Amino acid sequence: MTLAEESGLRRETVIRYMLDSVIALPMLKYRVPFALNPPPEPWFTNQLMLKDLDLALYEAHDCGTASPLTAHAADLWRIAIRHGLGQQELAGWIPYMSDLVNP
Repeated sequence: MTLAEESGLRRETVIRYMLDSVIALPMLKYRVPFALNPPPEPWFTNQLMLKDLDLALYEAHDCGTASPLTAHAADLWRIAIRHGLGQQELAGWIPYMSDLVNP
């Protein structure tokens, strides 16, 4: 999303494209609109996302395999949580990352 916005595309345009294209998985159709209009109460918090990432890392370790992208994503979520996003809706991740790239 940040790359698209930095290229001059509006968030609304990118979201519409994502939802109207072949990449539009049911989960995307369900969750992506929250990037524009977050629900009043979180449906899935950043803390829950980190829990899921940590579970994936635990399972990967238990199976004897590496998961470097998951580890990196978990590190980014830990930083976001330290910045106070823990109990916020997961969709808040998009503006948070945009603000990091363009302070």
